[in-house]
Amino acid sequence: MSVINQMLKDLDKRQQDEKNNVTTGSAVQIISNTKPWLIITITVVITLAVISVGYFFYQNQQLKHTITQNKQAPQSQSQSQIAKPQKLREQITNSLRQAKGLQNEHLTKPQNVLEKIVPQSNVISSTKPNKAIKPIVQEDKSAQQKTGQINQDAKLNSSELETNQKTAADTLVVVEDKMISQPPKPSMSVSRKRVSAEQLAKQKMAKAEELIIANKPKLAETLFEEIIMLTPNNKAARKQLAALWFGRKAFQSALNLLSQGISLDKTDSEFRLMQARIYLNQGNNEKAYQVLQDFEHSDNIEYLVTLANVAQQLAKYQQAILSYQHLANLQPSEARWWLGLAMAYDSNGQYKLAITAYQAAVEQGNLSKSALQFTKQRLQELEE
Repeated sequence: MSVINQMLKDLDKRQQDEKNNVTTGSAVQIISNTKPWLIITITVVITLAVISVGYFFYQNQQLKHTITQNKQAPQSQSQSQIAKPQKLREQITNSLRQAKGLQNEHLTKPQNVLEKIVPQSNVISSTKPNKAIKPIVQEDKSAQQKTGQINQDAKLNSSELETNQKTAADTLVVVEDKMISQPPKPSMSVSRKRVSAEQLAKQKMAKAEELIIANKPKLAETLFEEIIMLTPNNKAARKQLAALWFGRKAFQSALNLLSQGISLDKTDSEFRLMQARIYLNQGNNEKAYQVLQDFEHSDNIEYLVTLANVAQQLAKYQQAILSYQHLANLQPSEARWWLGLAMAYDSNGQYKLAITAYQAAVEQGNLSKSALQFTKQRLQELEE
C-alpha cells in the first residue's frame, strides 16, 4: 500500500504541474508530445486499477466481518441448542470455501488486466514534448470500458458471493430454528386415546380367558381382580375369579367375593348357586339351604334341583315339594321331576299325591331301569 500511496502522491504532483496545460470540455484536446500523453493514459489506468484494488480490499474486509459474525452466531447458539447434523456443517463449510475462492479469484483479475493494458515497454519518460493524438484517447476510453467491465463483473461476483453467504447463514438459522421448535420425533410414535373402564375391562377379560386356556390361572386371577376393580358389576369376571379361587380351595375368599355379587344383584341365582356349592363342599348343608331358599322362585333348573335335593336331605319336604313342582311345570315331560315330587310327597306322608306323581313318572317313559323298577314297586305298596 505504501508503493500505491507514493504513486498517488506522484500522480497528484504531476497533475498539479500539468494543470495549466490540460483543459476539459466536450472534446479532449491536449497539446503535448506523444510520450507524456501515454504517461497520462497509463496513469489514468493505474488510478482506476488502484481504485478497483481499494474497492476489492474494502469488500474483502466486509466479507471477513460478515463471515466472522456468521461463525460466531451459530457457535453461541450451538451451546444451548441441539448439535447440528454433520452433513449440514459440511455443506455450509463448502459453501463458504467456494465463496472465498471466488473472491480471491476476482481480486487477482485487476492485476492481470493491468499487465495486459499497460505493458512495461509503453512506459516512457516525460521529457519529450506532448502531442495530441486521438487514437490514444480512444485507447484510454477502451481501457476505461474494460476496467468498468471488470468492476461490474467484480461487483456481480461480489454480490453473488454475499448472496451465497447469506443463503448459507439463513439456511443454518432456519435449520436451527426448526431443530429448536420441532424436537426430533421418536422412531415409534404413540398416540394416546382415552379408553373407558368398560373397554379396558373388555380387553383384560379377553386376555384372562386366553390365560385360562393356556393353563395360567395365577395370571388370569390377577386380570380378573383388575377387571372387578374397574367394573364391580362385571358378573362374568366375578364368577370366573370365584371359580378359580374355589378350584384352589380358597373358599373364604370365594365366598366373600360371591357375597359382594349378591349384594350388587339379589336376583342373580348363579352367585347363590356357587355359594351353596362351596358350603356343600365344606359339609355345611344348612348354610347352603339358607342361601338357596332366599331365592326359591328361580327358573334356573340347576338351581331348583340343588335346592330340592338339599331340602330333601334336611327333611324340609315342603320346600322340596315346591321345588319339584316348579321343575315339573317347567319341564313336564321330564320323568325325573315327577319321581322327585312323588318321593317328596311320600316322605311327607301325602301318599295319594305321591301315587299320582309316581304314575306320572311312569307315563313319561324316560326313567332308568332301576328308577322304573323302584317306582312300580312303590306304587304297588301304596295302592295296597
